[in-house]
Amino acid sequence: MKPLRVLLVISTQGWGGTEAYVSLLAKGLRENGNQVWIACHKKGQIAQSIKKQPHLSINLAPQFYLWSLLKIVLCVLFHRIEIIHGNSGKDYWLVFLAGLVTFKKVILTRHLMSPFSSHTQRMALIKAENIIAPARVTFDVLSRAGIPEEKLALIYNGIDPEPFKIPHGKYRALYRLPEKGFVTGIISNLHYPKGKGHFTLIESIPEIRGRIPDALWIIGGTGPLLPELVQSVKRLKVDDCVIFTGHLYPHQVPHVLSCLDLFVLLSYDYEGGCPLSIMEAMASGLPVIASSIGGNTEIVKNDQTGYLIKPEDTRSLIQHSHFLYVNQEKRKSMGEEGKKSIQGFFNYRRMAEETAGIYGKGLY
Repeated sequence: MKPLRVLLVISTQGWGGTEAYVSLLAKGLRENGNQVWIACHKKGQIAQSIKKQPHLSINLAPQFYLWSLLKIVLCVLFHRIEIIHGNSGKDYWLVFLAGLVTFKKVILTRHLMSPFSSHTQRMALIKAENIIAPARVTFDVLSRAGIPEEKLALIYNGIDPEPFKIPHGKYRALYRLPEKGFVTGIISNLHYPKGKGHFTLIESIPEIRGRIPDALWIIGGTGPLLPELVQSVKRLKVDDCVIFTGHLYPHQVPHVLSCLDLFVLLSYDYEGGCPLSIMEAMASGLPVIASSIGGNTEIVKNDQTGYLIKPEDTRSLIQHSHFLYVNQEKRKSMGEEGKKSIQGFFNYRRMAEETAGIYGKGLY
């Protein structure tokens, strides 16, 4: 296939699954010989991670919106961009308008497991050539909302497993963790109303600690929910065995995961379609206990790479955590199966190849 010229648009300032997706997609596309530009907020974390790569700064605040649109249009025309790819709700209309002005192909990725707003969907049906769903559940939600299946493309997320090939326990001293303690962790942005099952995890700590005297917990990430989580830990008088890392830069995540024996992500809602945090934990060789909703069920194989439980099911979390503590071989085998799953399928190279196939349809 002839090399493609692609503009990826991502206007958010923080770092999460969507930003990691854009960064990894750009990496995979470039490795396959394509030319990629990224339009992003100049103060966003993704801009800091791609300083030496082709990119332009945008700001979707009302006073800068038309200027950002003009910059994208000029970039598309000057660099002969063929594909404009929008990646978050705030970006979609900017991408639609740029596509209408330049007559270029528009692609969207819908990272949330919820339909578009009615106005956005009407425009997507007119202008978007394809809409990528990163999980089957997202595909089905969009299909039920009225988007024709021929316009949808199911392309699972993927990560780069290389940064997660760190010997277990290598960074424990950095976080003041004992060499032989049983460490459970969760890493995510700490957003309202309930985070990713953080309160369920914290509520399980007193009983698990009674069963596992050397148990410890790491809660990684920051956000508006952090003060409430700290208070919950103090209320239960378990603050001596819980570590809050605060903000983590992307390169620090593998370090924290290497400290863990078990990873937990108990999402309550359908905010994330195909969580990269679960993939990163599996790439680190960790068993995963996840809530049985959304894309979690498409990544975690129950009883093979981890366990799927109902959201807020504290009892099951306690039972599975204790079982994995006692059964070290089961813990190890789950971790190995998880690694194989990431390396064999949930990797960024496969994701980039499939996405490039969508880009190329009808171009040549």
